[in-house]
Amino acid sequence: MAIRELLAVVPPPEVPVENGPPDGWARVQTDLGLELPADLRDFSFHYGTGSFARLRLFVFNVFSRFYKSEVEGLLTLYRSLRDQEGESEVPYLIFPDSPGLFPCATDDQGATVFWLTQGAPTEWPIIVRGRA
Repeated sequence: MAIRELLAVVPPPEVPVENGPPDGWARVQTDLGLELPADLRDFSFHYGTGSFARLRLFVFNVFSRFYKSEVEGLLTLYRSLRDQEGESEVPYLIFPDSPGLFPCATDDQGATVFWLTQGAPTEWPIIVRGRA
């Protein structure tokens, strides 16, 4: 869903938490060595840090001071799980391998939402993995 469609159905908070600075976007991508979908930047700018209450879905906010550690923690977890349990448990490579899974959200039940970093960021498929 494009950000403008989301904004039309789910109004953002009046005062988003950690929703900038906009120049932080380039720094995040440089630190990761990865071009991210622009919708994530727009989502973070409009919604900031928080969750969708009924879904308890936490989309990672690129402007959060915890963004990099959240992402790196999940990458480490899934790399370890793949190394220990094999491809039957985690059938995709993990970023920075390409195409590799890159986390973009979690829920309160332990599921992780990933992008599969294959092709242009606007075309990345979404992969949802239940509790690790």
